[in-house]
Amino acid sequence: MRIGPRFYNGTVQPCLQIASVSAEEKYQRKGIFTRLLAYLLEANKLPIFVEGVLDLGFVAALKRRGFVIVSDYDGFQADLVLEREKPLSANSLAT
Repeated sequence: MRIGPRFYNGTVQPCLQIASVSAEEKYQRKGIFTRLLAYLLEANKLPIFVEGVLDLGFVAALKRRGFVIVSDYDGFQADLVLEREKPLSANSLAT
């Protein structure tokens, strides 16, 4: 993770960037990333940018949590952002 500028929606904006997420299969779908995201929402007011998502199931899960695709690389990889203008709570992530 890092904080830095990202270009999306026609402007450069500071974002909390998550560059790589992976977990062994036995730890997947256990709510670990959801808990991390809930913490980041509480501790940070910047948009959250997840770059280079290769797993289409993970893309779908992020979209259910309010992320929008800002770059799509031929359906193979996507960058997504969770903008902070929309008020979200940690409880809204459980969907």
